[in-house]
Amino acid sequence: MTSSTSPLLARELGFDRLLIVAERLEHEPLDGVSGQWSVAHVFEHCAQSIEYSMKGYPSLRSGVFRATIGKIAKRKFLRAGSMWHDTTAPVAGAPALAETSLTSAARRLRDAVSAFRSFDGTFAEHLAYGPCTRQEYEALHVMHFLDHMQKLQPLATSSS
Repeated sequence: MTSSTSPLLARELGFDRLLIVAERLEHEPLDGVSGQWSVAHVFEHCAQSIEYSMKGYPSLRSGVFRATIGKIAKRKFLRAGSMWHDTTAPVAGAPALAETSLTSAARRLRDAVSAFRSFDGTFAEHLAYGPCTRQEYEALHVMHFLDHMQKLQPLATSSS
């Protein structure tokens, strides 16, 4: 999904879009990708972010940041239907993610999406964007995942 993708697409497909891409990568892994993180690490990171939206992030930006810059960024991303961020940054204050298999990471991502879909509590404030509705969180999580996926590049193969 590129930055020129319709914002409606991200909202309409929601987590279904994320799960389609994740399933494809789980069953048809990319042969050689470059990037700071493996596909499994991206899956784990995105699952962790979804989980924190329900139980609370370990560290929040200041209230002033969340009410100003964070709110503006959230609105901009939601309007654009895509986001761009530092895809090498872990969730602030979160424990380091352990290396795991692609199968385990994909399971955690699916479980996080399932938990989110059935969650009937109050969502936690986003660490940077502040309060988010269910629909905003879903769109933001999908855009977050797709931004990470865009950063994975197939390795160039030599034709010898």
